[in-house]
Amino acid sequence: MPVCRLRHASMEQFRFSRRVLDWGVMLGFAGLLCLIIAIGLIGIRQISALNRVAVSLARVDIPLQNAIFEMRISNSRYWMAIRNYLSWRNTRYLEAAGIVQRQDPVSSASNNFEQNLGEYLSLAVSQEERQWGETVRSSQEQLRKLGDSIISLVDNMDRLSSNDEKAKSRQVLDRIQREFENKLFWIDAFLENPIQRDILQNLDRKLEVADAGRRRAVTFLSWSLAVAIFLGLGTAYLTYRRMKHDQRHREELWRRFV
Repeated sequence: MPVCRLRHASMEQFRFSRRVLDWGVMLGFAGLLCLIIAIGLIGIRQISALNRVAVSLARVDIPLQNAIFEMRISNSRYWMAIRNYLSWRNTRYLEAAGIVQRQDPVSSASNNFEQNLGEYLSLAVSQEERQWGETVRSSQEQLRKLGDSIISLVDNMDRLSSNDEKAKSRQVLDRIQREFENKLFWIDAFLENPIQRDILQNLDRKLEVADAGRRRAVTFLSWSLAVAIFLGLGTAYLTYRRMKHDQRHREELWRRFV
């Protein structure tokens, strides 16, 4: 009777220790599976965040920056076209075809500016950006009117016979030229600040958010890797203990049988 009780107690102890090992192995594998899923989800999320930043840069920020850059170039070309027309007109070697050819760069620069401004307004997201675009459009219309006035005054000066009239026209022309240059420089400064500055600040914010997400993902993946190594080693150790436990149990049964 005591021998039977001893065997029964030994069997219960074996079953209990085996269940403990089984639960340890199962928990280890479950932890590894959860970590693999979490690492995959974090990786997908990080890739999606970087993809959103790349798409935003390609579709919004870079085209906006290019539009601002092209508007500033068009502004400079418009100014140079007006200056060249004035210089050429004052030489008094005039031909009808030549006048048309000299006016083409003026209208081309102005149309190019309007085209890039329309592209900027189509990409503008916030109400403030759209208001800035409308402000630039209004100023550009004023600049264009001043440019047309300069061309008209220069063309009409040759038709004046009186020196007094020519002097008065020259004074008006000088005044309009100053207004033209002031308006042109104001537009150029406004394109640089606040419009271009706002675009660069938005770009910096997006890059900072992406970089912060990258750092969080790297930190999480590093800790996940450490925990995964720990769980893997623990699971391997528990599996090894179970194998040794089963081996000792079989050896004990064999000895009892013999």
